[in-house]
Amino acid sequence: MEYQEKNIYVDTDAKLGDDVFHTIESAIEAAQPGNKIEIASNIYEEELVITQPELILEPKDLNGEVTLEQSIRPCIIIDVGHENTCTVNNLRMLLKGPNKDADIHSF
Repeated sequence: MEYQEKNIYVDTDAKLGDDVFHTIESAIEAAQPGNKIEIASNIYEEELVITQPELILEPKDLNGEVTLEQSIRPCIIIDVGHENTCTVNNLRMLLKGPNKDADIHSF
């Protein structure tokens, strides 16, 4: 299957447009398989749910610092099927709530 390679941008300070979003989740919802989501440095209090295969999420800048922050829920849930992939590069995840000292598990 061929996927469309297209860049989508997330920046809370940028003017919204066809390929520019203020939240990572809204960019994921608009993305198609094969798209790259480039995220501006910031702290994002979001829970990401990824079901589109072949997405790439990474900081927009080479040395950018993108942090996903949550109090209770997981920062990222990826469910693209066992035959597909999703790539997440260089995103920090921070649990700051009452469960911050609990073990982190993948499932």
